[in-house]
Amino acid sequence: MTTNSTKQQLHELGEKARVKANELRANVEEQYQKGREQVVNASKVTDEYVHENPWAVVGMAAGVGFLLGLLIGRR
Repeated sequence: MTTNSTKQQLHELGEKARVKANELRANVEEQYQKGREQVVNASKVTDEYVHENPWAVVGMAAGVGFLLGLLIGRR
């Protein structure tokens, strides 16, 4: 009798684990899709900004490069 009870408990525990794993998988997929959408949107906005303001972007890149050069040169 104990063996059947133990098998039943293991079966129930396995079912609970499968349900939780499926819930987790669905949650991870949803978060992945949200993150992917945010990255795509940020990429589009950045692309538009660079095309609308190319010289400002060149100036910012030059400034960042200059500052990095100063920081690296101090070592």
